[in-house]
Amino acid sequence: MIKWHLQVVSVVDVVPVPWNPREISEKDYAQLEHSMKIFGLIDKPIVNADMTCIGGHQRISVLRNQGVERVEVWMPERLLSKEEVRELNLRLNRNHGEFDYDLLANEFEIEELFQFGFDEEELGLPKDEKKKKQKYKIDIEFADKDSLESALSEIYEISVGHDAKVKVKM
Repeated sequence: MIKWHLQVVSVVDVVPVPWNPREISEKDYAQLEHSMKIFGLIDKPIVNADMTCIGGHQRISVLRNQGVERVEVWMPERLLSKEEVRELNLRLNRNHGEFDYDLLANEFEIEELFQFGFDEEELGLPKDEKKKKQKYKIDIEFADKDSLESALSEIYEISVGHDAKVKVKM
């Protein structure tokens, strides 16, 4: 069994593999960014001893885009072979469970599920269900630039998963 340890590395030194078969939509990427903003980096990327990314390509991408310089990663005690890296990469991306949709329906409000990134198709809802999502119209006037960043952060949190129209006046 391979032993792993946590190590802090430079984000720019982590090398993505060109053959990573995992893709992410713009919507899911935005949800990942939002989750990382709220909860931080809970699920640490996995990096080989030569700094090749094995798992967490999208999280590394988000960190780079946010200008983060250092990140804690899982690293093996030894350099993994190309075959081991390829197998682990696929296993990490393949081993996902299924949702219990009865529990989702009984434990969460539909608005929460939309806000958390689900869409009508995933929930087995007719396409027009999206029209039932709450719509927001936000008008904000600012006295100075200092309050703008804080307000935009709040607007983003409100608008994720919703149709939102924002009008900003300075």
